[in-house]
Amino acid sequence: MDRPPPRPAPVEVVTQDPFGPQSYRQVSRPGCGLILLLVAIAWGVEIADQVLGWIGLPLDSLGILPRNFFGLIGVFLSPWLHGGWGHLLNNSIAFLGLGFVMVVAEGRRFLATTFLLVLISGLGTWLIGRGGSVHIGASGLIYGYLGYLLLRAWTERKPLWIAVGIGIAIFYGGMIWGVLPTQAGISWEAHLCGFLGGLWLGRSHGLLSQAGNSALPDEISRS
Repeated sequence: MDRPPPRPAPVEVVTQDPFGPQSYRQVSRPGCGLILLLVAIAWGVEIADQVLGWIGLPLDSLGILPRNFFGLIGVFLSPWLHGGWGHLLNNSIAFLGLGFVMVVAEGRRFLATTFLLVLISGLGTWLIGRGGSVHIGASGLIYGYLGYLLLRAWTERKPLWIAVGIGIAIFYGGMIWGVLPTQAGISWEAHLCGFLGGLWLGRSHGLLSQAGNSALPDEISRS
């Protein structure tokens, strides 16, 4: 008796496109709890900063000191440091909104993307920042998220990505003026470097996503 030919094994394809066809993706991604945890850490650091400030040891001095070797430590510490509760609250609100979209967009690549944006915005600020100043706050990272999502949406040009881009532009588009030196005491350098870094990374990831989707096989069975 002739046996039927064996059925081909199902193919599982994992992509980094969160808004692609459901049958093409099975991506484990960090939950929104990670965003809340990062915000909680920033609030905990601010509490410690306020307490240590009473004894003359404020943590804000550990921010980015432009073109100072010791100031390089601020590249990774500055996102956790803020100049008071109002500064922290404003950044927390923006970070929660944009961070949630980034978690959905990046999935398991979220932390790596965040690290790169912190590195780009921090080193850029260290290079071009005003001398004799200390740059603190998560706004460089937030502007990185903004630039990333806008250009990722432009590069992908898929209906849902376009909707995301329009929503981001409506709710956060006014932030774009923050990349200009229009207000004293604001680190426009961090805003500018973060935004440009986000544009570059968003375009790069968008092109990679398009290349990955174009390489998918014609027939894909769900495992």
